[in-house]
Amino acid sequence: MASKRARASGSSSYDRFRFISAYAEMRYNEEPIAVVMLIIREFFANVKKHHNGSILVRGKFVPFTVDAITTYFEIPDDMINEYFILKLDYEEIINYLCKGNEEWKLFKGSPLSFKSNKLHGVWKCWF
Repeated sequence: MASKRARASGSSSYDRFRFISAYAEMRYNEEPIAVVMLIIREFFANVKKHHNGSILVRGKFVPFTVDAITTYFEIPDDMINEYFILKLDYEEIINYLCKGNEEWKLFKGSPLSFKSNKLHGVWKCWF
């Protein structure tokens, strides 16, 4: 059973720890996971070949701009503003994703990439 913090009372109750909106939770529960993973992999495989913020997936151009994503998932503007002022802890990110002592490859002083063979097994499915 979900904690009181995870579930809101009222008609639009959803798991706030896992989803941004009730609609996002409904979409997640409707989609077969295996099919979704294939589409996600195709999306990420084609991301470098985007055309003005759209990626070709299954023969259709899918927009992935901030506006398209926030509209689809019904993300409130105040949450978007919070995200853009966050200070990312890149060491925490790499420690969470990788096993052992992996280091970022830097570009102009900013973290750019790391070796994918250092990823924990659960995260390798994204490559």
